[in-house]
Amino acid sequence: MAEENSFHLDKLPEGSRIEKITNELKQFLISDIDNLQDFLFKLFNDCHKFVFENAEPVFSPQIELTLVVYQPKLYQKIEKEKAKKSILIEPAKRRTTAFHIGNSRKGQIFVNADRLFELLKYGYPTFILNFVMAYFHEILHCCYLNLKTEQEMFQIECSLVERYLGIQLPEERKNLKSKDYYRQK
Repeated sequence: MAEENSFHLDKLPEGSRIEKITNELKQFLISDIDNLQDFLFKLFNDCHKFVFENAEPVFSPQIELTLVVYQPKLYQKIEKEKAKKSILIEPAKRRTTAFHIGNSRKGQIFVNADRLFELLKYGYPTFILNFVMAYFHEILHCCYLNLKTEQEMFQIECSLVERYLGIQLPEERKNLKSKDYYRQK
């Protein structure tokens, strides 16, 4: 389940970006998939822009997002096909929420939206936080390729997420503990 790896938010800082995004999301129902997909693409574009304005990416590839919604078997099929063509330095132990492929000129990010939809039971802020974290993490992978470890990527990701959303992540959650999430060589 997605919640085993997710961050949870109970209280929103007043006037924060996450409060604004949460209020925007509340304007339509989750059953309105077209508006939800538009919202999630807009959020991705905003995250993409923020990374390039606030990090120092080594590469600046064009990045394409594929949201796989209500089709978990399709996501697994895509992930399996793409894994054959990709070099994974630290392959995941668990089912993934998102992954990327690409090179220094072009990247492609795939997001298993269904896994993240599971987090709606914890409220919109938790849902948004985890989408933003997935987006930032994969965008960073596209910008650094294999030049940084998962832990280094995660530290950059946490720093960017805090600045982007205007929140403070719990210190005990900022250590990725690669041994728990990634297969060791």
